[in-house]
Amino acid sequence: MTKLPYPHMPFVTNNFDTSGADKYNALQVSLQKRTGGGLTYLVSYTLSRYLTNTDSGFSTFNFRGLNPANPNAEWSVGNNDQTHVLTMAGVYELPIGPGKKFLNRSGTAAKNLLGGWKLAMVNYYESGTPLQLHACLDQFNCDPIVGNIFVGNRPNLVSSNFGFNWSNYYKGQPLINTAAFAPPGDWTIGNAAPLFNTIRAPAYYDEDMSLSKKFFFGERFSGELTIQFFNVLNRMLLNNTPANGAGIQCFDGNVWDQAQFGRSPTFGKANFAGQNCQGNTPRRGQAEFKIYF
Repeated sequence: MTKLPYPHMPFVTNNFDTSGADKYNALQVSLQKRTGGGLTYLVSYTLSRYLTNTDSGFSTFNFRGLNPANPNAEWSVGNNDQTHVLTMAGVYELPIGPGKKFLNRSGTAAKNLLGGWKLAMVNYYESGTPLQLHACLDQFNCDPIVGNIFVGNRPNLVSSNFGFNWSNYYKGQPLINTAAFAPPGDWTIGNAAPLFNTIRAPAYYDEDMSLSKKFFFGERFSGELTIQFFNVLNRMLLNNTPANGAGIQCFDGNVWDQAQFGRSPTFGKANFAGQNCQGNTPRRGQAEFKIYF
């Protein structure tokens, strides 16, 4: 405790409560087609960069502030930074059946067989957010979070050749060049940035689609059958959240292993505890039928 900035006040979490800076720049482009000819779509794209030296206005949730005398060392990309975000949504109704261009006066059988078809989709494509790397205050105090208070440290940067690649997960290899980082000395603040632009969680991809069919039963009654599929391409997306509620993440960002009093043998690895690192659900489908009257 005598090495803390204020040894007579043992529970000061950080000194950045009243200071902080953010910088956000973005290019936003959207393309929209309103209903016409049975087709409606919206495409939105954002290219952005978020830089900050504090990710929260609450001291106990601020995972960055290590040295109040040098706030410039805390400047890096924010933990919510996403470089690319692309969203696409669309609906297409076939021009057949009541109220449409073709076969709008045909018999009930023809209308129910050919008319009332609608296809809809929503697609998301997003860059991953930055990941944190952790070190220890000393070899006896290596828990990065005590309660809800961050008390950890950052590693020393040895090389800028990170070689970070999530595809190494499928090869059983470390996701990162572990030699690029080293534990700092006891009670020494690591010189690594809080977050790195090239060390990120996996990108997020998702495609959802639905196919619906209307049925016509005279003027007063109609029905609609809808079949929906989520993650229609059955993508397997990795994540960095604790699996099954365990306190182990799929990517181990801790340089030091307190139990072994040495460099962590699992640093930079994924699936090191045999857990499932899938961060999304497999393809799912559901069907529903509605009656209108």
